Amino acid sequence: MNKQRILIVDDNAMIAKMMGVWLERTGNYETLQENKPLLGVSAARRFKPDLVLLDVDMPGMTGPKVADAIRHDPFLEYTPILFLTPLAGKAEAGRLGYKGPKFIPKPVSPAELIDHVAKALAESHEEACR
Repeated sequence: MNKQRILIVDDNAMIAKMMGVWLERTGNYETLQENKPLLGVSAARRFKPDLVLLDVDMPGMTGPKVADAIRHDPFLEYTPILFLTPLAGKAEAGRLGYKGPKFIPKPVSPAELIDHVAKALAESHEEACR
């Protein structure tokens, strides 16, 4: 079975590593953590992720700016992105606006993270098959 590749871009190295460990322990994912948002796009080009977990509030380059750069890269433009943010609660998790980006509220439990990632990957696969 091929593991799906998840890129985690979060300026907090401890949080990024912890999320990577949670995902890798399922046996379904291979992860790469990048703690410098300015290097997020180049890390995505090298790693070729199936999904990007992207912190919203980072110094130097915000998550939405990293996402915009990913969307403008012809090799990454269809890569699903899940934003991580403490600015919204669990009841609000989902889409921000009509067909807007998906987000996961922080803090997130291992089970919630794994569930959000699995659902986003399944939705991405369904859209690609249409």
